[in-house]
Amino acid sequence: MLQHFSEYEAIEARDRLWIKAIAPLLQATTADPAPNPRVQFALDRMRIAACERIARILSSDLADPSA
Repeated sequence: MLQHFSEYEAIEARDRLWIKAIAPLLQATTADPAPNPRVQFALDRMRIAACERIARILSSDLADPSA
């Protein structure tokens, strides 16, 4: 039981670190797009991936609706 709790705590700590690393990517940026469209595309994709990752992390906190 104690080992299971330790594993759970390790997962929670990892998820918190992920959120702390990803959240700054989602902060508001300037209204001006990047001068190079390829760079802007890459930045947009990075923000989308960050949103998806945070959504997966936070959705794991929700109770299973079938339970």
